Amino acid sequence: MKVTLPVERLLGTVRKVVQFAGHSRDVDTDLSLLSISVTSNKTMRFAAHDTIAGATASVKIDEGEEGSVTVFAERFGRVVYVLPESGDVTLTKVSKSRMTIEIKRLCMTVPIKDISDFPKFPTPPKGEWFEVEERKFRDVASHCSWAVDNNELRPILTGIHMTPDYSEATNGHALVRKTPGIVPCEIIVPSSNVSKARNFIANRRSNVYMLCEDNRAWVRTKTWAVYMSLIQGRYPDLDRVIFNPDPLGNHFISDNHSCVVYWIYISRSQLLEIAERITGTEQGKIGAAIKFVIRGDDLYVVSYYQNGEDQDNIDVDEQMDWEEGSVSIGNVEGFECLCSLGFKTSLVRKALESFSSNKIKLMWAEEKAAMPLQFHDESAGLAALVMPRRL
Repeated sequence: MKVTLPVERLLGTVRKVVQFAGHSRDVDTDLSLLSISVTSNKTMRFAAHDTIAGATASVKIDEGEEGSVTVFAERFGRVVYVLPESGDVTLTKVSKSRMTIEIKRLCMTVPIKDISDFPKFPTPPKGEWFEVEERKFRDVASHCSWAVDNNELRPILTGIHMTPDYSEATNGHALVRKTPGIVPCEIIVPSSNVSKARNFIANRRSNVYMLCEDNRAWVRTKTWAVYMSLIQGRYPDLDRVIFNPDPLGNHFISDNHSCVVYWIYISRSQLLEIAERITGTEQGKIGAAIKFVIRGDDLYVVSYYQNGEDQDNIDVDEQMDWEEGSVSIGNVEGFECLCSLGFKTSLVRKALESFSSNKIKLMWAEEKAAMPLQFHDESAGLAALVMPRRL
């Protein structure tokens, strides 16, 4: 096998495919391998997969001889990542055990394995594929991944819950919901694999094709395909905590429970700037939290932390701009603070960073001591909710 192609084309494809190989520590296992093959139509194909996900991608080449090799993905990646950023690179299989990579005056050798060592890549089924706008798939990955749980002891919460109506994620302390849905069925996909698949999607207005099996989901275009094993189980019912206003009034309805819900409009950039400044002062302080305080007709953002005597100390106290929504905050009688427990500042930051619009809706409920804080961007169909900090 011998092939020549632009180095930027090689580098871009290898970065995306190698991430689906086994972990870097598994350099001596079959699941850490990368398959490289050249076909008669001047196409170079890369493939890698582990036990739960895999990817294959094709690139056009300038010239080449047919053939295939199998290399350790991590080692091959380390060589490719240090190549010059421009120029043509040539890959040549010089023997049964090694391959050379040449560009300009640089020549490096990579060990190869027998092609039969590469585990068979699954074949996409012949079911009914449905179209999804690339932008919508990319948005789900971007907006939902921050709220998943990284604790593998709770595997259900490490995934993104996708339904025909919405996509959502939660870690028990915060949640996010993006509407409308992008799949015709209900599935739970590992968030890490959704993010990896997102890397294949270019920033353009076109479509990807998806197909859902009982235990696997596929995403593909003409040049690449990704499969992801699904998480089996029942996802928590997040409608119990998300504010669902009654169409006849500003009430939160859930499990026969009703309370008044208020909202105003705030500047995302202003609150994010304050939250970033608060986060920088939280290190080493016990119980640091962000609170929203109403004083007359003004809204303030206050950061508290506890000293050794369990007394609250004010760290930051800044006034926020706001616009009237369902209520003018000066008319919210008896409210000094939107939530007496406060909210973890890092979660508020992540929620704000998932939005793109600057004008967002800040919602809170009448029962201030235990109810969450919710941010809304109705134009983007995005809602993010942060639970109060624990005592």
